[in-house]
Amino acid sequence: MIIKKLLLDKTFERSVPPIWLMRQAGRTLPEYKTLRSQTSSFWDMCFKPAFTVEATLQPIKRFDMDAAILFSDILTVPKALGQSIEFHTGKGPISDISFVEKPVVYDPYLFLKHVEPIGESIREIRSKLSPEKALIGFAGGPLTVACYMVEGQKSKTHNPIRSFIYEDMLKFDHLIKTLTQATIDYLSFQIEAGVNVIQIFESWAGILPFDLTEKYVLSPVLEIATALKKKHSDTPIIIFPRGATLFYESYIQSGLFDGISLDHQCNFPELIDKYADKICFQGGIDPAILLAGPKAVNKYVPTILENFTNSRYIANLSHGLDPLISIEAIESLIKLIRKGVL
Repeated sequence: MIIKKLLLDKTFERSVPPIWLMRQAGRTLPEYKTLRSQTSSFWDMCFKPAFTVEATLQPIKRFDMDAAILFSDILTVPKALGQSIEFHTGKGPISDISFVEKPVVYDPYLFLKHVEPIGESIREIRSKLSPEKALIGFAGGPLTVACYMVEGQKSKTHNPIRSFIYEDMLKFDHLIKTLTQATIDYLSFQIEAGVNVIQIFESWAGILPFDLTEKYVLSPVLEIATALKKKHSDTPIIIFPRGATLFYESYIQSGLFDGISLDHQCNFPELIDKYADKICFQGGIDPAILLAGPKAVNKYVPTILENFTNSRYIANLSHGLDPLISIEAIESLIKLIRKGVL
C-alpha cells in the first residue's frame, strides 16, 4: 500500500509519486452524475451503501488512482449530532442555525448509531478495493465544521462566525469541544471499519486572527490527532490546513501528522528544505491549472513537481476538483505524474 508506506516510512523512496485528488469522487465524473440522478437527496449518496460504495470506486475504475477517498461530507458530523442540513443545487449545504443557539448535546451512542451505514460502506469498499490501494477516511476540522453550523451556508467573509465567537466565546468553546470529541470518535470509527489513512480537512483554517487560530484551529486538531495516535498508532494522518501557512511549522513540529497537504501559495523550496525529513508533502497543485486544460497541465505542473524530486510526496491539488474541470485535464495530470516527471 504505497501511500500508507510513504506516509509512515521516512526512509521510503519512490521516483514516481502516488496520486489521488481531493473531490475525485463526485461531480467532475459523468458516471457520478448518472448515479446521483438515481437518488432522492445528497444524503442518500452518503448514507446508503449501494450509492456510497459505487461513488467511492468510480474514480478508481476510470483513472486507477492510488487511493480511494470515502464518498462522504464533512457535515456528516453535525448531521449525526442532530442538526438539520439540506443540500440545494447551486447553493450547497443549508444548515438550521437555530441548532447552535443552545449548547449542542453529544450522545456518543446515538451519534455512532447514526453513522453506522458509513461503516457498512467502508467495509464493502475495502473488500472491493485492491490491497495495493489505500482507502482514505476523513472529517472536517472543528472550526471548518462550526462555520457551516453557525453560518447556515457558505460564507464569503466568515463575518458571522467571528461575530458569534466574540458575542459568546464560552458558547463557542463548548461547540468546538463537542465537535472535537465527536470527530475523534467518528474518525476512530472509520479506522475500525477499515480505512487505512485519515485526512483532516480544515478548509477554513485561515479565517481567524492569530490567537484565535491557535485556540480554535490548531489546538482542537492536535487533540484529535493525539487521541487517534494513542488508539491507532499505525494509521497515518494527513492534515489539510488551507489558508494557514503561518501555522505549518506548528503542525509539523507537533510530530502528530504524517502528511501535510499544501496550499498552492506555499514557498515549496523553503518548506522542503526545513521539513522534508519530518513529514510527507501532498498537493500544492493549483486546481485552476487543470481548469485551464491539458496544455496548461503539461506546461505548469512539471515545474511544481520538480520541487519534490528528493522528498516524500503524494501528488494532489491544493483544494478539491472544480466541477468544470474536464476529464481530459485530469487524465493529462495522471499521465504526466506516471511517466516519471520527477
